[in-house]
Amino acid sequence: MTTLYVRARSGVHVLITPSATVRDARLSYRASGVLSRLLDNAEGYGMSAEQLAAERPEHEGRDAIRTALRELKAAGYIQRRATMGASGRFTGWETLVYDTPQLMDNGKPENPPAGFPPAEKPALKSSKSTSLVKPSNAAASRARDPASAAAGESQQQQRAAKKVRRVRPSGIVCWEQDDPQLAEAIEADATLGEVRAAVVAVEATGKDPVPGLVSREIQRVRRVREKAEQTKAREAAGPLAEARRQREERERREADPVARQAGLDAMRKAASELGFEGPDVGLIG
Repeated sequence: MTTLYVRARSGVHVLITPSATVRDARLSYRASGVLSRLLDNAEGYGMSAEQLAAERPEHEGRDAIRTALRELKAAGYIQRRATMGASGRFTGWETLVYDTPQLMDNGKPENPPAGFPPAEKPALKSSKSTSLVKPSNAAASRARDPASAAAGESQQQQRAAKKVRRVRPSGIVCWEQDDPQLAEAIEADATLGEVRAAVVAVEATGKDPVPGLVSREIQRVRRVREKAEQTKAREAAGPLAEARRQREERERREADPVARQAGLDAMRKAASELGFEGPDVGLIG
């Protein structure tokens, strides 16, 4: 006859195993694993030793599973109980799996042996060594001097409670103690229009226009404006530079007698070809 190990009703629909059960030193890790697997089933669903072994055939055989089940039964996690029909007559047996040890046949509770370590706050060990995990500096400080830790937390709460949101006429919001001085420095360096434009830009991002954010926005706008002015100046410099070059070339020719005479000779030749004659034709213009 095949025995099905059925999880007993507990009212919990997720796997929640008491810490004392997980840490029960009477159980081998194999037995603890089998218990966790059976408790993970839905209430009323049963599994046999053969089914358990079939799930992981490369790790556990049927005999190993049965050995683990005997451990759980001896520790009180598995009990075999008679079932009764509606008329109160015996109808068979059922084998129930519990997440805590149950009463044994002698009516006494099957508790973990004396000296069983407490479940709360166990000593953690590193997965790579046997040394204890060192607590953080803050935790160690609180453990050494709880009174000082409590006083420090109280001071932090007081400082947080003293923070008040203050808005200056320029729109800059001050929270910290140094914010008013920073805001004054910003207002002295920038125009009121620059400050208010920066405040609006920061508020558009959903943040408070505190001094630091306002200052960064003002500097960003100034960089953009300076870059635009430089680009505009480079574009305007093109035709101006060409006009300057032409004027300088004309002045150079007028100052050079040879170049001037060459220019006059060219003009006379052109006039002669067009039919203009006369000694002073080269002086036209």
